[in-house]
Amino acid sequence: MVRGMDRHQRLHRVGVRQHACWTLAQAAEAGFPRQTVADLVARGVWIRRYDGVFRPAGAPVTWHSELAATSLYLGDGTVVARRSAARLWRLPGFEDTTATEFVVTRRHTPRIQGVHVSRTIHLPADDAVNHSGFLATGMTRTLHDLSAVTPEPILLPAAAEGMRVGRTDQWRLLDSVRARPGLPGNGRLRSVIAQLDPRMAKARSIAEIVANIRLRELGYHDFEVNVRRTLSCGRRVELDVVFQGFRVLEINGARYHGTVVQRRADRERRDALERDGYVVRVLWAGQLHDPSLVRAVVEDLLGASVSS
Repeated sequence: MVRGMDRHQRLHRVGVRQHACWTLAQAAEAGFPRQTVADLVARGVWIRRYDGVFRPAGAPVTWHSELAATSLYLGDGTVVARRSAARLWRLPGFEDTTATEFVVTRRHTPRIQGVHVSRTIHLPADDAVNHSGFLATGMTRTLHDLSAVTPEPILLPAAAEGMRVGRTDQWRLLDSVRARPGLPGNGRLRSVIAQLDPRMAKARSIAEIVANIRLRELGYHDFEVNVRRTLSCGRRVELDVVFQGFRVLEINGARYHGTVVQRRADRERRDALERDGYVVRVLWAGQLHDPSLVRAVVEDLLGASVSS
């Protein structure tokens, strides 16, 4: 026990780490006898989520709190996996998943409706990492597990995002396939690995990754990404996508570029580029899902005159 704290404070510290959930054993360690726990539940002060797992009445029920409660109920060594791990890693395509999925090394676990538990003989230490208050599969393991249940068009940007943040790459993914040759998603993951482009690792956002994938799908391959230039006015800029040296395609996300202040800054930046002879076109992140629109913008960019 932590000296100088009463039992409520000690249990609160535990709950903060576990999304407002705790176990009977943790409550006992904080100083709550079993009968006191039973009284608190009977009075509605605590809510029993599972046998031996509790949360305070009035605390918001969220996907994270449900994930935490289920993980505590399943016991030590439970690792958040597949789509649930993808959401923790904030991979594109999984931001709003409600899946509750785990992997364990034990043979027997309780059956819970709506919860998927995979069992594995061996889970290497680097395949399970602490993330957002959970023990979760690492990026490479998460992507490999996803390959069995995720369509390729969703798996590719997810893998590219993992590469962008430096958590995986083609070689680590390929090593994972070789280490587990019998998984049903291996063919799909091999296809994704073949499509990963080193330029994706230079992307600054998920929107830029999607743009890279879309451009190559449309047959455009001769371009650079995140190109740093110094303009004649002395201003240093980083250009999202550059064709033929002076043709610039900017990829804008509404969250950052949608404010009045940023739009003004974007106009000033574009004016400075055009004064130096660059041709600039803009695609918004939401427009990247329309291939015909992307092609029209790129063709307009490539067909425009470049001033000398």
